[in-house]
Amino acid sequence: MSSDAQDQRVDRVAVSYSWKEEREGANAGAVGKFCDALKLAGVEVIRDIGELHPGDSLVEFMRSLGKSDFLCVFLSDGYLKSPNCMYELHTAWNRSKDDASEFRQRVKAWVMPGANIYSTKPRLGYLDHWNKECDEFAELVQKYGTKGWSSAAHEEYRRVQKFAVDVDEMLCHFAKTLSPESEDAFLTWISQLTATKAENPTEVFREIVEALESCLAGNKKVADFVGPLARPALLQQSGEWKIAPAYRSGGADVCAVLNQLAGRISAFSGSRYEWDDLERIIGGIFVLGMSAEWVDKQRGTISSSAVEYPRLGGKMNFSTGKSANFLAALAAALANGSASLERIFNNADPSCVDDLPAVFPGIAQADRIKEIKRHFIRTVHGPTEKVDINTLDGDDLTTYFDSVRQMLTSAMKYQRSPVIADGERMAKVATEIKQMPELQDLILFSPVISGNVRDIMKDTVIALGLLAQIHKIIQSRRPSV
Repeated sequence: MSSDAQDQRVDRVAVSYSWKEEREGANAGAVGKFCDALKLAGVEVIRDIGELHPGDSLVEFMRSLGKSDFLCVFLSDGYLKSPNCMYELHTAWNRSKDDASEFRQRVKAWVMPGANIYSTKPRLGYLDHWNKECDEFAELVQKYGTKGWSSAAHEEYRRVQKFAVDVDEMLCHFAKTLSPESEDAFLTWISQLTATKAENPTEVFREIVEALESCLAGNKKVADFVGPLARPALLQQSGEWKIAPAYRSGGADVCAVLNQLAGRISAFSGSRYEWDDLERIIGGIFVLGMSAEWVDKQRGTISSSAVEYPRLGGKMNFSTGKSANFLAALAAALANGSASLERIFNNADPSCVDDLPAVFPGIAQADRIKEIKRHFIRTVHGPTEKVDINTLDGDDLTTYFDSVRQMLTSAMKYQRSPVIADGERMAKVATEIKQMPELQDLILFSPVISGNVRDIMKDTVIALGLLAQIHKIIQSRRPSV
């Protein structure tokens, strides 16, 4: 790998690779894993999947990819023989070939096994490949002329000629630059050069802090009761209760505050609406105990892909026999809303998208998108008397599916309620959904058992146990009207 220092860390990475290698090669899936890892770290990733949509210009996308300020190349044998891949690489080369240092700064490559570029004779095989492509075009010109050729055909011929002229010089550059030994080493290298998009921790929870302080300012009776009990999370300034600076950034230890509230909240007396405000404030303080870094990373992907939560089986149990749905709290954090105690403790089972039918894995790939859409319409939208969901197609399928997406988005952003895509087959297809441009803006939550809850919040079980005590008291004391 090049030892040149990166002038400044980057937060946007373009990725150039061979589709065939990614699907069928010895390192199939490497690009997907690479991109997912960078996205999880908060880096914006530009690749064909997710960027190209029906009607978009493939040539324009390839040109823009090649002109990117930071391009990661998966350099395989198939890549070096692909006209589209070579167009992306050659565009990058043309932008800075007079400045080798600038090219090294902008273009990072993993020379994959099978790309024979380190010895002269094998490397010249790629020159031979593009010379033969030129010869084939030349034979067509000699035999038929160029009358009737489209501008695209002329442009492709010119590109092939340019590839033949520059391919060996380009590959010599990569041959002289130390390449990562594996896909993991490539990811490690690029991760060191990229900056996360993490906001200032205070900004991550800015909206919820503003909402909590508005609630405190709007209900003086509740504020004056909860304020002294919620120290040090709350402090008084000029007669008004505010969120303390240490709690505005998330990740604070909320157990001490919840313990104080659990011991004294039964002394409160007020209307149902005042109890509701009290519950909202306590739920907000609980959310502020979550890791700002974790929340920010998840927000970075939630608008464009399936999000996987450490689900812990969906429920967390306490010694009292009470159980909690931690996903409701996580959804509140991601949506900048205070945690609803009713959702956490009374609705232990969140809304679920049923598992895919057993026959699904056998469906031809061309029909998979339609079948996934129909499945979501069937399980989220519910049955309709107007049409047979099993036969929905064309514009009707698009219309009904768009309504499902709106329902899922609303559940997340406004109701603060996650929708779980449950079942083994659904969990497997979550990755596929991320790779399908027509499906990847679904907001769904695939159950993952292996997540480390300590990355999300300190003393989660203790905090939820105290919150359960508070919820029980609120239920028993809050007037019904």
